[in-house]
Amino acid sequence: MKIVRIDGGLGNQMFCYAFAVALSEASGEEVLLDTHRYKFFPNHNGYELPDIFNVRFHDANMRQLWKVTYPAKSVLMSRIFYRLPHRRSEIVENYCKCYPDIFKNPRDGYYIGNWQWYKYFDNIREKVFSHLSFKKSLTGQNLELYCRLVGKDNTVSIHIRRGDYLSTPDYCNICDLEYYSRAINLVREHLGHSGHFAIFSNDMAWCAKHISPLLCEDEVTMVDWNKGIDSYNDIRLMSACRVNIVANSSFSWWGAYMNSRPDKMVIAPERWINRPLEYRIQCDDWICI
Repeated sequence: MKIVRIDGGLGNQMFCYAFAVALSEASGEEVLLDTHRYKFFPNHNGYELPDIFNVRFHDANMRQLWKVTYPAKSVLMSRIFYRLPHRRSEIVENYCKCYPDIFKNPRDGYYIGNWQWYKYFDNIREKVFSHLSFKKSLTGQNLELYCRLVGKDNTVSIHIRRGDYLSTPDYCNICDLEYYSRAINLVREHLGHSGHFAIFSNDMAWCAKHISPLLCEDEVTMVDWNKGIDSYNDIRLMSACRVNIVANSSFSWWGAYMNSRPDKMVIAPERWINRPLEYRIQCDDWICI
């Protein structure tokens, strides 16, 4: 029995789920998910995957969890169990490391981590996408914008994450204004003409002040209507663009990765985190600056 713990916001949940798909393919076993922590650790919009995607894996019950881990039922229990030595069945990822042999574990396992090395699942990309296919059709403003973006050769998404990233040591001061200015200039060289830029951000006031002036010769859409549980639609809209300028965020990473256009161009920061990593979260065909 193998169980993958789902953690974090939507982008991280998608990484964990994609890893679970790869683990099931490699082991030939049914893989279960552990999502019970969302009941007492609210994070972003909570556990979102089954509300958004046609996911197929089931949640493990408490009996199954006890076989491989210490399943806390409260914040207090979680803090107590955190101090205990890891059980032999618990496979804990060091965020800065990659594990090329992770799927060779023949025994029962409980997998804890973010699993953001895309090569864990890139060889079964279409199968991952079949699990992470959207349940609902686009409507209203989202459908209108999607139709304007998809198939055209001058559409560009820009994702700008501020908020918590301004004070988080691991992620701050990477995707600054200089990064976005360089990325936009690179897009101009590539397109050779004006573009339609769709801006996605949790700080639209900052974007209007600092990014919009860089795009005075272009068509600009500030995508500011997808809030809360509807935020996932931004991933769909980003994936419709020919060019994706991503932040060092798993949310915009998936917007670019789910972009299936053969002529796509993805620009990403060369440094993803303010710590040395053993692996590159950026795909090999992305342009890193």
